Amino acid sequence: MKAQREKMRLPALELRVGIHTGPVISGVVGRRKFTFDIWGDAVNTAALMEENGAPGRINVSETVAGHVKTLFELEPRGAIETKHGRRLEMFFLNRLKPEHSRDADGRMPNEKFVAECSRLLSGFPG
Repeated sequence: MKAQREKMRLPALELRVGIHTGPVISGVVGRRKFTFDIWGDAVNTAALMEENGAPGRINVSETVAGHVKTLFELEPRGAIETKHGRRLEMFFLNRLKPEHSRDADGRMPNEKFVAECSRLLSGFPG
């Protein structure tokens, strides 16, 4: 997206992405205008991953890194401390591993990626 916007001489969008996994509570907020929302520790942790991320990068928690380490090249970032004194290890998700990618940049998944995702997801309820 950034390269496309620069070609059009438009300001680049610098997104930060934070990803965490865990239980959440969901519900509808409002009486006249309804909004769907989610709450919980997993949401707060994902927000911390985003806040402590870098523009143009995907910052994941140690929990997520453990789930995706077979698929992606990860870069350790160190830890942050939460307001409750808990330390959270962070990792940048850099690219697909070469064996799971159809392109040299590691951006396009191949059939092996899809098969590994299916295998990993088979262990999750739902």
